[in-house]
Amino acid sequence: MKLYYILILSMLVSLSCKNNETLFSTYNKSAYSLTYGDLNGEKEPNQPDSVTIKIEIEDVNSDSAYIFSHVKVGCRTFKTDKKVIKTKVQRSNYPIQIIIRSVGYFSIETQPILLDGKDVYLKAYLAEPDLKISNCEGTFKDAQISC
Repeated sequence: MKLYYILILSMLVSLSCKNNETLFSTYNKSAYSLTYGDLNGEKEPNQPDSVTIKIEIEDVNSDSAYIFSHVKVGCRTFKTDKKVIKTKVQRSNYPIQIIIRSVGYFSIETQPILLDGKDVYLKAYLAEPDLKISNCEGTFKDAQISC
């Protein structure tokens, strides 16, 4: 009976310590997670009206170190091969959208994100499409071209 109470208590404690990370799926096989809050006390005291956005980009299937990505945060555009991007934007009552595109992967477009003073940590999980690339052999002179 004690084991039953300990098990129930541990389940309640684990539910109460729930992380504020939310996983969102996209219209394709990619996904992203959002976490709001202070990014380990990294906010600088002289910029109270700015919000830090930290984006981490990962491949779903492998742990590749470099994924060349085109990241758009609101009106700012970044082209990078780093896994972690960090930027500061002005705090606003208007939502922004983050778009991540990379060659050979499905793109990610987030839902509108409201920058109300909390820092944003976005973790993007890029998935490769499973489309087969056809190998067309032959020329236009050949009547039989198979794709």
